[in-house]
Amino acid sequence: MSKNKSIRFYDKEYSSILKYPFKSKYKYLESNLQPFYESTIKTEPFIPDFKLKSCKLLSKPNFSNEPGCWEADLMFASYYERSVAQNADQVLKTSQIYLVMINVNTRYLIVEPMKDKSDVSNALKRIIRNNPKFEFKTIKCDGESGFISLKDECIVIKCKAHTILQTNLSRLIMNVFHHNIERQNQTRNRILNHNISTLQSLYNNSYKLFDNNIPHTNEHMMLKIKDLIDYYPIKFVINSSPYTLAHKEVDAVIRTLRNAFGMNDRRIADYELMRQMVNFYNNTPHNSLRFRNYRYVDLDSYNKSGLIPPTKYVYYTPAQMQNDLDLEWRYIRMMKLKLRDINNKQQSKSLLSYKYGNIILVHLDRGKTQKKHEKRRRVFDEIAEFIRYQNGNVICKLLNPYHTFTNDNGKLVPFQPSEKGRTAQTDAEKAVIEVPIIYTKRVCNSIDELNDEYKRYFNLL
Repeated sequence: MSKNKSIRFYDKEYSSILKYPFKSKYKYLESNLQPFYESTIKTEPFIPDFKLKSCKLLSKPNFSNEPGCWEADLMFASYYERSVAQNADQVLKTSQIYLVMINVNTRYLIVEPMKDKSDVSNALKRIIRNNPKFEFKTIKCDGESGFISLKDECIVIKCKAHTILQTNLSRLIMNVFHHNIERQNQTRNRILNHNISTLQSLYNNSYKLFDNNIPHTNEHMMLKIKDLIDYYPIKFVINSSPYTLAHKEVDAVIRTLRNAFGMNDRRIADYELMRQMVNFYNNTPHNSLRFRNYRYVDLDSYNKSGLIPPTKYVYYTPAQMQNDLDLEWRYIRMMKLKLRDINNKQQSKSLLSYKYGNIILVHLDRGKTQKKHEKRRRVFDEIAEFIRYQNGNVICKLLNPYHTFTNDNGKLVPFQPSEKGRTAQTDAEKAVIEVPIIYTKRVCNSIDELNDEYKRYFNLL
């Protein structure tokens, strides 16, 4: 079995004279060793580096401008156990997959078991059916195939007695209008733009109701569609970049759940225990759900009177936030004020004034790359060309990317993507990455203005 290897090429020509490399000791060199040299000793280029601690102070708060925004991801739990069958020891593997969803604003947690990775739509149907009072207008997720298949295909239908998720909108429209592509596109756009009459007309002309495989007559369908109160489409925001912080809330809560259960994956796979854990989480005050206590006044008056002073902050549980819309809007207003301050700080650091072609330094989380075992010499160890902003992140192109080769009988040959399975990215596609804006630093306006010191250091000559 051949293994792929990431390789970065280096220039063959370099000077035979080494310049003095230690910037901090150059004053000592000038005062003590300079007389032994006929001319001034030249130094190696000094490329400034930055600390991550200062960068994280510029991180934007993670929240949604409107209620109903969730982050979703899959959680896997598997364990092995011995089984005695026919006087022979056997090791059996048991696996459990969960669909984990957390509200971005309220931190309310929902965990739903799944049969396999392709069962995302059914799990989402059960979640919406069991939580009719909650709204799921936006779902942020990664590039799982189960999530990609649901993009622009889901609408939540609210009836008098129940709430239903329609997951195959395109198929439903195609069954009604058949080969009329123009009519299909018009109906689809109207439904996604919240046109209730169009949706009612679509169901009245369909022989299937609410994604069931049992055919119904038009009379029966018209009776059911009269119960429709409202509906809304689900917007899936898919970000598959490994370097961004797009799903940090759901990643954090999955890590919290695993730490709470300990190292026993068998307990994690037990859905009854998982339900209890989720209940504990939703009814425990959350550190991020704190508001300033308006009753917090001068403590001297309380100390003199002997009364217990009020606390500076009031902490709420995810369940309290989820069931109180006013509290969520209060949280949104508070986060908007923080966001305004962070935007001003980022503007002062010139992070929001990049233009196409600007050269920037980039910090990459090397643990998510093929070079995770390499020792890091710098924090900002990549140089790239700015392309555009996207969802609060930066799209850039690495100037000195890695190239993928395959080990073929001891020889490294260029990697060729296989026709089977997921299409592999080429070297040019891998060079274009998406990173958080706080992990970038401006260098110059264009590659033409980049001095030789940067080119020599990052091997761009």
